[in-house]
Amino acid sequence: MSSDVIVLIICHASTIGSYRIVPEKKMVLALFKPNIAKLAANGDSAGLIRALQYKRDYRVRAASARALGVARAQRAVPALTKALGDEREFVRVKAAEALGEIADQKAVNTLIHVLGNKNEEIRTIAAVALGKVGERQAVPSLIEVLSDDEWEVRRAAVEALGKLSDIRGVPPLIDALRDPVYDVRIAAATSLRELGDLRAVEPLKELQSDTILPVQTAALIALDKLRGKQSVI
Repeated sequence: MSSDVIVLIICHASTIGSYRIVPEKKMVLALFKPNIAKLAANGDSAGLIRALQYKRDYRVRAASARALGVARAQRAVPALTKALGDEREFVRVKAAEALGEIADQKAVNTLIHVLGNKNEEIRTIAAVALGKVGERQAVPSLIEVLSDDEWEVRRAAVEALGKLSDIRGVPPLIDALRDPVYDVRIAAATSLRELGDLRAVEPLKELQSDTILPVQTAALIALDKLRGKQSVI
């Protein structure tokens, strides 16, 4: 029997899990990080998905998630959904961003669940993503988020409701015109303009007396659109 040692060399430069068996006099183990740039350039979504499981460096997993989002790789939705549970917060954020970029309806239930994440950045990203996906089943959950303690999350939810074209969002958006943060009030006026519901006319008139000029401007622009709709009716 030969004294050669059978060595398993795992090649991680462009794929994960590929291997070849070679005889050597002594044990050699070669391990390389996935080349995310190369995988992305080659459109290798399967390789990028495998890179999401690379345990040695969280930055590789985060870069892979980002690349999958840029590529809008729908096949990656299950893997990115799993990555929302990654041990590193940075990876979870990039996975949520990627799901938003892909905007696949398969991710809606997961994104709704993520609205309750303890990290405000992830909650914000989830709200933005739900607006991009455009699935109306998210409306009740987005309405709940309008009471979030963090204004960035509230603003993201307000903007998402404006994109979903669902009249269930009108009353809570009218309430959001009184939000203590003026960025949220501006977003609420803009979303009400997009929804075009005439119930917003009077509240928007009141908003014209806001102490913040950009809020007054947003109310005026929204009213112009709604008054035009009134004249048609």
